[in-house]
Amino acid sequence: NPKPPEFKSQAPNHRKMLVLWHEQAKTSGVRLISINRPGSSGTSKSSLPRVEQVVSDCIALLDHLSISKVAILSICAGTAFGLALAARHPERVKHQYVAVAPWVSPADCHDTKSLYKIGVAVPQGLVRGVATLIRPFRKIGMGLPSSVFEAGFMSTMSKPEQAVFQKTGLTGALMQKIMHEIQSETGGESEDVDILLRPASEWGVEYSKLQQDFQIFHGTADTVVLPSSAEWLSAQIKGCKLTKVDQGTHNGILIGPLMVTVLNILKA
Repeated sequence: NPKPPEFKSQAPNHRKMLVLWHEQAKTSGVRLISINRPGSSGTSKSSLPRVEQVVSDCIALLDHLSISKVAILSICAGTAFGLALAARHPERVKHQYVAVAPWVSPADCHDTKSLYKIGVAVPQGLVRGVATLIRPFRKIGMGLPSSVFEAGFMSTMSKPEQAVFQKTGLTGALMQKIMHEIQSETGGESEDVDILLRPASEWGVEYSKLQQDFQIFHGTADTVVLPSSAEWLSAQIKGCKLTKVDQGTHNGILIGPLMVTVLNILKA
């Protein structure tokens, strides 16, 4: 049987996030590949500058798996690293690149949240220090009853997205388990936060020179990365197609039928 098409799900996070799209991947017939954030799951911390380390890990993984080219899916913060991979190694990337709720550097785009703009002006060392201090508080939710966790998670979605979530078979207990395992294994978030506040040029990316066929999916109700930021980003990349997901929120568009559409694009 022919080998299923592959694509690189490049997010500086954790392999276990791919559980969320397992059924959609089976439906679409694609193979999902992701790396762990350097420093998580017992892996060594970055020995190179952060972006160079992630890109180097991606190429090493593709070489290890004897995969010559992949299409890229980047989600939120993974966009910084996905763009870096595409820009630095276009010979390893198929023509398809899809970004869902993509992060947009506040150092490049002025139409971003005020908090992000403040972060740009803060010294890098202070940004890393604050991110490190906050990390223990992120684990508090892991001790909540699963019903409370689910209610909190669903509260970030629009009503239509909540209805879709309830039909997927995902439960608050499963989401909480995934997040607990990620939180117990992960590390290196502070370096990622610092990278996200830098201009794309420091990622090794020049938007106008990207060679892939880009599509962006962004929710009209996204309050994490403003819809206007996604519009700005799409205007910087030649030929980029922007699809606005009606009532889509930052988390909600990652659950449900949209991801089948995304995977089918990458499969083409």
